[in-house]
Amino acid sequence: MDTDEDDAKLSLEEVDELEYEYFSNESEADYTYDEYGDEIDASSHQVVQASVRRGESTLFRHKSKKTGSAEYQNLDFEQLTKRKEIAVSQLVEILCVERDEAQILLRHYNWDQGRAESDWFSDESSVRQVVGIPSAALCEEGGNEVSASSGPLVVVNSGTKRQRLGSNASTVAVPGNAEYLFCAICLEETERRNISALKCAHAFCKVCWGNHINLAISEGPSSTELSCPHPKCNTKVPETFIRQFCRSFETFEKWKSYMVRSFVDFNRSARWCPQPGCELAVEYPGGGVIEVLCPCPNNSQPHFFCFGCGMEAHRPASCKDAKRWVEKNSTEAENVTWIMANTKQCPKCHLNIEKNQGCNHMTCRKQTGGCGHEFCWLCLEAWSEHGAQTGGYYNCNKYEANKKKNLKLLQDESARAAAKHHLDRYMHFFERYNNNNRARKFADRTMAEIQVKRELLHEVKGYRIEETVYMVEAAKCIIDSRRVLKWTYVFGYYLENEQERPLFQNLQEMLEKFTETLHELVETPLDKFLQDGVPRKEFDEHRALITNLLSSTDTYKNNLLEGIDNGLTNF
Repeated sequence: MDTDEDDAKLSLEEVDELEYEYFSNESEADYTYDEYGDEIDASSHQVVQASVRRGESTLFRHKSKKTGSAEYQNLDFEQLTKRKEIAVSQLVEILCVERDEAQILLRHYNWDQGRAESDWFSDESSVRQVVGIPSAALCEEGGNEVSASSGPLVVVNSGTKRQRLGSNASTVAVPGNAEYLFCAICLEETERRNISALKCAHAFCKVCWGNHINLAISEGPSSTELSCPHPKCNTKVPETFIRQFCRSFETFEKWKSYMVRSFVDFNRSARWCPQPGCELAVEYPGGGVIEVLCPCPNNSQPHFFCFGCGMEAHRPASCKDAKRWVEKNSTEAENVTWIMANTKQCPKCHLNIEKNQGCNHMTCRKQTGGCGHEFCWLCLEAWSEHGAQTGGYYNCNKYEANKKKNLKLLQDESARAAAKHHLDRYMHFFERYNNNNRARKFADRTMAEIQVKRELLHEVKGYRIEETVYMVEAAKCIIDSRRVLKWTYVFGYYLENEQERPLFQNLQEMLEKFTETLHELVETPLDKFLQDGVPRKEFDEHRALITNLLSSTDTYKNNLLEGIDNGLTNF
């Protein structure tokens, strides 16, 4: 859906009312390094989509009562390429090295410019050795020494004066005067003009260099840290060398795309949007934990996610708890817990058996793979031993006596009771987590219906579009509140401080109450307002009611999040 500039400006004004600031000109943005932001609203979706289509980078500054402002930017591939080049250029200027060396250095340090600079100024020679950008080269052939500390050398003969050429280039001239040289890869003698070497002075024929580089690129992103093919040599192959030996423009472009992607893949200040089909990245200088919004122009909806872990935005749950919860839901651990809580093993064949009737007389049925053994559910003794002396076939009182003298039986019963309690508690939190997740998806569908009703109210009743904005804002509030509520149950499940639990549950309850009431009102059909004879007053009352509920819901949501951020006992 295309958005013209006027619409974009209108949306921007609406967004400003929600305490967000946007900059399409990078020079206007001053980065901050706050570690945590506040809620981010999806109302910026149209503005960001328009900016992305125009090739602009959009910077979000989200105001937080806790930490001030937190800034991040959505960047497409072209903008990421510029970001990478800016980082390389800055390092070239600061360290006074050539561009190839700066790029290799940053790639080695996972694009952490601060670490690269610190280590370089601490011990430049060690960094050069570890990273693979030597400042001196030794060539054993002919006993000649080749130095590349200030540039390539043409070596005439051993012991003669060396002549320096260029300024710190990536390659060196192969020493000696022989017309043909031996290539250690293809094991053939090759004309000198077809031999090339890096600063390490390991010379190979150009065909082998081409094979080495093109094969590495075909194997994937690891080619961004490609080394000299000589055994035990870690000298990195620079971009100028790769460009020289790539056999096609497409191959070189593929390598450059790998390098740009590495700028995000290994950079703590950048992260790809995890939404399938989205090719945008988010840059948040300094890294840290913050909820970010990606417009996802290739998808119908924007995507909220946590910059710290890449998962769906999960406040108030921590990244650790959110990850544990997702893993818990996706593994078989709860199935095992259910088995422990609701089944017992046949004393004879040890097959797990679920009690599906009221009496204690159990039969390990052969039809289901059992052995046919009959036993008592309570004491696990053979049913043949049960009679009037043990309390009757359907009233076994032998169990209590057995439990007192049978330590294993007592331990098994305790473990089963604990497993049942754990399962019941987990199901309580999971059911409510899942319910809010489903309700949020229903709210997404309600949003589409609201857009249709807004247009009908405008066409049939003549209401201005601005007068129906409250419906959209209410739907967005519900979607956001449902997401927060969903993750409050994860927070509550792992909450260890029992002193905080009562206040947390009270805030959670109030948010749930107002969200549920608002959701019910928003889902109320608007058809009656389209009928003839319905006074305008009823529509105004409906708008006022939802607007008030919207404000209260948003207040309770912020109170809950800020309370958890600041410590509930200090709230």
